[in-house]
Order: sequence, then structure tokens, then C-alpha cells
Amino acid sequence: MKGVLIDKGKKHGTFLTGNGEFVKGKHKNRDIGEEFVIEKSMIDMKKAALVMVLVIALVGGYIPYNSMTSAYGYVEIDINPSVELGYNENMKVIKINALNDEGEDIIANIDLKLKGMQVDDAVEAIIAYAESQEYSTDDVVLTYTHSDEDDIDEAVEGILCGIDDGDGTVTCVEVEKEKYKEFRKQSEEEGENIPPAVYVLKEKIADLQIELDDDEKIEELTEGYDLENCKVSDLAHIKNAIKKEIQEEKKAEKENNQNQNSVGVENQEQEQEENGKGKENAPGQIKEKNDDDGDDGSIESSDDDSGDESEGENEDSSEGNGPGNSQGNNGNKGSNKGTGN
Repeated sequence: MKGVLIDKGKKHGTFLTGNGEFVKGKHKNRDIGEEFVIEKSMIDMKKAALVMVLVIALVGGYIPYNSMTSAYGYVEIDINPSVELGYNENMKVIKINALNDEGEDIIANIDLKLKGMQVDDAVEAIIAYAESQEYSTDDVVLTYTHSDEDDIDEAVEGILCGIDDGDGTVTCVEVEKEKYKEFRKQSEEEGENIPPAVYVLKEKIADLQIELDDDEKIEELTEGYDLENCKVSDLAHIKNAIKKEIQEEKKAEKENNQNQNSVGVENQEQEQEENGKGKENAPGQIKEKNDDDGDDGSIESSDDDSGDESEGENEDSSEGNGPGNSQGNNGNKGSNKGTGN
């Protein structure tokens, strides 16, 4: 007999069989959600659970699970069976509701065991059981609520969005808790067994269409779908497609801005480089540049020319004056040569 592992301890686990029975056996280190042959010598957990409920009822302490304290948050699982789980602040399942006829078939068989499980384990068990009943799990949509407790909400988001559906896809949709309850009430009033996720996704699609602001592209992305009568998985496809288009447009715009900024920087650097070259070649700057470069040859040449001019002036002065002044000029000449050295 085969069964889906939905809970496990150190050595033994609880399995859900194809006919909806719960049995216990060795899990052989398999993962929750796996289906495999169960060893014999099992205990029928469904019968044991019914006996326990009967005992509690006879004692007088039985209270229906769904009448307990209100749920902290909700997770809606849409496969095509649609099931809603209510969980407490410890992320334990305390409520289970069917949202359509197929959902009724699911919880009729696994309701008792899911209560008290961690919400992510319960979600995986529902997906695994639906698959064992030959429902398609290629597109699973999980709609979860959030409130003011950021830590708990982040934990729920992390474990739900980390659920792996094998070859299928799992789409996570977040919605404010009070908004979700409004949509659920609307569904109950209309009496058409419409899962609240339908209203949630339609609202998100409308917001994304406004953000995209491209009627032609929207028509292309929604072609072949009837938005008024779409099932949850189709609405999730549309939402994801529009969101992806918006992300790609933003990415292209960001890359374009980066390229423009890069070209602007290159032009600025080129302009600065050209301005720098112009300053180097400007009149009156050559000598300063040579001084900076330490061109000793040009400096020595300048000093020699100055010395020659001084010497020539002294000689001319010596020729034009009398013998008395000649010695004085010769003295000056020697002095000038000494300074040059």
C-alpha cells in the first residue's frame, strides 16, 4: 500500500493513503510530501482519531476545532480544489475551510490530521494529497494574509514561498488580512463558491495595468483569457506576466540611464583632457613647464646669455671711458663673472 508522508518523527511518520486513511509507519528518512510503499504493521490513525474524539465528547470537554479562537492569519491553497487554512501565532493550523466542491472532497479525508500541523507542512500535505487524487498541481497559487506583526508575517512568507512543487510552479500572493476577509464575505454573499483569491488577483491585475499604462501590451498579455471568468491559476499567470513586463521596462530604463551617464562622463573627461593640453601649449607657459620638468639645459643657457650681455656692456663702457675708469670696470667685470659661477 502506498501513502503520502505528511508528518514524521525520529523513525516513524504518518502517511495519507489514496483512500483517505491515515496510517503510521517508518518514514525511512524520506521527505514530507513523498509517496512510497508503506511497510505493514501500521496503525490506522483515522480510527484512532475518531475514538479519541468520541472519548473527549463523552467526557464532556469536546469543542469543535473551528469554533476555537479566531485565526491570526489565513492561507488559501488553489490547485483546483481550493482550501483555506487558518493558523495561530505559532503558525499551527486551527481552522480548515473548503472554498469549492473540490475542496470539500479534500478536507473530508484529511481534515482531522491537518489541524495542529505547522502551516507549511499542512500546505504540502494538501498539495501531495491532491496530486495523489490525480488533480493537476502544475500551477499552485498560495494566497496568504499579513497584518501588523512583521516577524510572524515574514516567517510565514518565507516558509510558504519556499515550498517546492517539483516540476510545477507555486505562485505566492500577499494580501492584507482585513481585505482578504472582505473578499471572503463578498464570496459568501454571492453564493457562487468563488475563492477570495479571485478577487485578490483581479484587484492586483487592475493596479498593475495602471502601472504598465500600455493598452496594446496589456491586450497582448491577456489575449485568450476571459478576466471575468478566469480561474485562480490563470489570473496568477496574467498577474505574473504583467509584473514581469513592468520589471523588464524598468530594467531597460535603468540601463539606458546608466549608458547616458557613462557617455556624459566620457565626454567630460575628454573635454578636460583637451583643455589641459591647450593650457600646456599656451604662450608664456613653456618656460614654466620646463622649470617644472627640471630642464637644466635651458636654465644654464639663459644664465650664459645674461652673463654675455653683462660682459659686453662692461667692455663698451670701458672703451668709452678714460684709463681711470677702466680698472673700475674691469673690477665689475670680474664681479659679474663670479656671480655667474
